[in-house]
This record gives sequence, structure tokens and C-alpha cells, in this order.
Amino acid sequence: MSVLRGWLFDNLGLKFTALLLALLVYLNVYTDRPTTMLVSFPIEYTELDDSLSLSGAVPSVVQAELKGTGKQLIFMRVKEPRVKLSLAGARRGRLDRALAPSDLPLPSDGSITVENLVGPRVVTLDIDRRAHRDIRVVPRVSGEPAPGYRWMGVALVAVRLMLAKNGH
Repeated sequence: MSVLRGWLFDNLGLKFTALLLALLVYLNVYTDRPTTMLVSFPIEYTELDDSLSLSGAVPSVVQAELKGTGKQLIFMRVKEPRVKLSLAGARRGRLDRALAPSDLPLPSDGSITVENLVGPRVVTLDIDRRAHRDIRVVPRVSGEPAPGYRWMGVALVAVRLMLAKNGH
């Protein structure tokens, strides 16, 4: 019994380190294999005229099934590169923009390829005029300043409201 206990519990630190190194070597080899993975890309809308704004439901991500090595795909998932959709020249109304694999921010060396563009394949946006209105707000303050302090000056508040088409 003492011999068995010695085999199991002697040099525990060394045995744990060897096990950890073996696991790291295994993961390194395992992630070098070609594989496919579903990756989500956040969408960033750019170059929209200052007088316009997006209204209604706006898609926030594009999902694609990518093929590459496990390391590349894990790095892509952690990095979360953004799909930049230019809205330059967009007008008021509904805009349908078809997405293609070339819209995805993939490495230019071709090491990662798109197997399937899961969705959305078409981004539908409602574009409306941006509205601006100044509204007088009178704050109600309760309480008193701490002993030794007194109120001097003016309180300024900046509020930004987004209104729907029907005004609610």
C-alpha cells in the first residue's frame, strides 16, 4: 500500500506540470486541423448623412460558417471584427442591402474561407430624417447641500430623445 501511495503522491507538482504540458501539446495539435465554425460579426453602419437616422429594427450581427484552422477561427471569434456597411448616398425610406461573403472582414491571404453566409443575407433598414427639438426642462431638487457648502450656479442637463414616426 505504501508503494502505491508513493507512486501516486510523490512529486505531485512535477506530475501536475507534466499533465498540463501534455494538455497544451494536445490542444496545439488539435487546433491546427482544418475545421468549420459559426462566427458572428457585429455590423457597424458608417457614412450615414448627418440629417438622417436609422429607425425601426436594425440587424446587429451577421453570422457566417467559416472554414480554416481551429486557431484561426478561435482568434476570429475572440477578435470579433466588425462588418462595416457604408450608407453613403442613402436616402430617406427603406434600404435593402444584400450581403456577400466579400463584405466580411476576413484575412486577405485566403486562409479563412466562407462556407455559408447564414444570415441575414439582406439587411433591410428604415431611414428617416433626424429630428431636433429644444424642450425646456425645470428640475425639482430636494435636499440641501452638506454643511459648509452652498449652491451657486446653473444646472445644465442634456437629454436626447429618439421619436418614432407616429410621435410616441
